[in-house]
Amino acid sequence: LTMNEMVQRTGLRGGSIPHTNAVTEEVIQFSEVLLDEVVDRAKDYLHSKYLAYQERMNPLLDEEVDKLIELQSKHHQYYQMTLFEQERKLEQKERSIDELFERFIAWVTDTLTIQNNPYIRIVAVLTGVAQ
Repeated sequence: LTMNEMVQRTGLRGGSIPHTNAVTEEVIQFSEVLLDEVVDRAKDYLHSKYLAYQERMNPLLDEEVDKLIELQSKHHQYYQMTLFEQERKLEQKERSIDELFERFIAWVTDTLTIQNNPYIRIVAVLTGVAQ
């Protein structure tokens, strides 16, 4: 259920929580039986969100990495022209540029990548209660 559907069905609209003393041991046991299914459904839902995120972000990630590689190449070209006569400084600067852009690429990749390993915590069980 969506949150709005859950609020409508349970009557949770703020204020007090209805029927707080009407939960029986039977309802608790029934809810515990459903726990594995609830977690599996939550994982399936989050997995679909993960796939949608990956589909949306992978092209952006590739684009950002490509931009960084292009900028890295421009930096190499610039220093090759300006330090042409100073071979050793040129090599040091190129290594420095490579290290800098490797860190940029790693940071962009780490920032835009998520793991498909959600942490799921059950914080409430909402059920219909007979009146």
